[in-house]
Amino acid sequence: MFAYPYGACTKETVWTLRINGIDMQVYDIGMNNFKDFNKDFIKRINIPCEMTGKEIVEEIEKY
Repeated sequence: MFAYPYGACTKETVWTLRINGIDMQVYDIGMNNFKDFNKDFIKRINIPCEMTGKEIVEEIEKY
């Protein structure tokens, strides 16, 4: 698994990582549609340390 710093990915980085054995890539823009899940583009949600459990669940439910 690879997490892009600041979500900075390009078609080239996705391809390069894929051909070198990285089968899951996480970025922080857009969202996952679990109906058409693509493990190359997994949405990362920022969870600050001050968030409550309820707030985390609410953030996840947005997607």
